[in-house]
Amino acid sequence: MSIKGMQDWFSGQPFPFDKISDLDAWSRAKEKEFTSREQVMGLLEENSNAYLAWLDSLTPEQLASTLDMGFASFPMAMAITFPADHTRAHASQIDYIQTTYGDLDWHMAG
Repeated sequence: MSIKGMQDWFSGQPFPFDKISDLDAWSRAKEKEFTSREQVMGLLEENSNAYLAWLDSLTPEQLASTLDMGFASFPMAMAITFPADHTRAHASQIDYIQTTYGDLDWHMAG
């Protein structure tokens, strides 16, 4: 969900929530729709593929632009790395949780 949300934001759509608590409530309700690993992986693949296609469509001028996010401005070339950083952080959280349950296999290796 975050990859698509960030892509929408980078494309100029306004952030759809006035308060972080509204985003949190929406996210928690939306997450309940996913009850299997397959569903989650399907959404991740769908949103990642759409994001990669969007990246491929960016012009040099768009890449050189500045993205105003309301609370701060970022060079677009930097902002486009946010979805990967966000996803990597969650993957690390999952890896850590697995180790606390004694699962020492490295599931990130492909």
